[in-house]
Amino acid sequence: YENEADLWEKMALMKARVIFAQGSFGNKLSQILNRLAFHFRVTTEDVQKSENIRIKMVQQASPDNLKKSEGGVAELEYIVRWWQRLKVDEYPTLATPSVVNALNILMSISPEHLDKWQFLKDTFETYLLILNRYRLFTGIRSSTLSEEILSLFPEILPEIEFKPTPREFLSNIKKEVHQFYLETLTLVKDWVKRENMG
Repeated sequence: YENEADLWEKMALMKARVIFAQGSFGNKLSQILNRLAFHFRVTTEDVQKSENIRIKMVQQASPDNLKKSEGGVAELEYIVRWWQRLKVDEYPTLATPSVVNALNILMSISPEHLDKWQFLKDTFETYLLILNRYRLFTGIRSSTLSEEILSLFPEILPEIEFKPTPREFLSNIKKEVHQFYLETLTLVKDWVKRENMG
């Protein structure tokens, strides 16, 4: 895994966690997961491959897919995972599988981006609430939100103020997430160049 896995596979491993283990096995496994998932070398080619996968995912998804579309859940997770990789050597507590925990840590260690971290955390929690409530009310395990479903949001999600409309509300959020993703990608590319020169 250390030498053969693609970057996206290593980033996916960031979600892994030990659920149950006896004796010292769990601790040893956690240490191995931490090393493989958070402390890997990144090349310019790796970044481009990862970006190609993200672009292909977006192109194949409906714009109404809250998980895979531009600015959706997956892209938000890409942002957080990249920032974890950028900062984990300096701040080891960032080696967490939880997006929310990672964002809480980023808020404390990188206050210059506090508004963005808080926005991402609120957005991530909103996305999950929408998807969970949608699945609960419809019984459908899909991330694609039809116009009919969007029209029900004010009723099934009264705790969210969908202004001006649910579609526009989500569109505006997704645009902001995507913009932060592009900024993060630029930082990652600069970081990779510096790391590979040194």
